[in-house]
Amino acid sequence: MEVYDVIYVDDEDTLTSLFNRLSQTIYPGKRVRTYTDIGDLLDDLRNRRVVARNWLVDIMMRKMDINGYQIAEEVRKKYGNKVRVYYYTALNEAAVKTNPSVKYANGVFYKCQDTPMDVLERIFR
Repeated sequence: MEVYDVIYVDDEDTLTSLFNRLSQTIYPGKRVRTYTDIGDLLDDLRNRRVVARNWLVDIMMRKMDINGYQIAEEVRKKYGNKVRVYYYTALNEAAVKTNPSVKYANGVFYKCQDTPMDVLERIFR
């Protein structure tokens, strides 16, 4: 099993690449894994090939057959409260807070106000 400090799931290659580069530059000792392919993620998750202390999950992923709420639920089923799950979304705050699945998260980051660098800083402090 591979152990990471953070796993970031998003269907946008540009954001996952930026996140990887920033984390390697600013936090070189931290182990970061990103997923843009839902099949790979679910296979690794269900077969317990990966675990992370922190999960950062985009809520809306148009290129995937599953959304971030469902991924967070899967993570909680596997690891319970031993891990922290955060949403990273372009949705507005009202839309997120009214969704019952927000209960699976330890926090929410908003793409319109939280840069990837802000997110990394808050996760790794």
